[in-house]
Amino acid sequence: MFLTVFFNGTMSSVTASESAATPATIPKSDHVPTVVNSDELNCPPKFNKAEAFAPFNVQGYTVTPLPANHKLDEQAFIYILEKEGRCLLYGNDTSNLPEPTIAFIEKSKNKFTTVSLDSTYGFSDYPTSHMGFAQIGRVRQWLLDIGCADKNTAFIAVHFSHNGMLKDGQPYMHEDIEKILAPMGFVVAFDGLEVEI
Repeated sequence: MFLTVFFNGTMSSVTASESAATPATIPKSDHVPTVVNSDELNCPPKFNKAEAFAPFNVQGYTVTPLPANHKLDEQAFIYILEKEGRCLLYGNDTSNLPEPTIAFIEKSKNKFTTVSLDSTYGFSDYPTSHMGFAQIGRVRQWLLDIGCADKNTAFIAVHFSHNGMLKDGQPYMHEDIEKILAPMGFVVAFDGLEVEI
């Protein structure tokens, strides 16, 4: 089991084994709530703080936290998840990628099979917290240019809100966003979307 917990702009991972005798490992930031219902995990939880650039293993996945540009007074992360030759860049809750993250990705030479990018601000570029359409387009092109993505990489736009997405005073709907992002090479996420990575 691999669950994600979102709290104050950070993602924490929760793992649990099949055996109630084996504690769950929960990498966390300083902002993860301290109360976890261990009955739901079927085992006692164990908390471990995630550190930037320090990979950890969860149920056979290698997870590498990378600094995000979300809330400047907190350490937020985006993640690289790898397993059996498949590689996901999970880039939610970030604006423009911080230089250390850019350098790490360039040096790693990961070949991403899937890239998920935050698109909260729609038509606006925003310096912190979230990205807009132009920003995710630039990230996509950069990943292609440095060889970390190719024509087979699935790029998914996620994390929408009505911030920056109004048309004649009305919010853009899913089909409106698809008309904008599909030509840019993005699948537009929706509630219930499942993607095989």
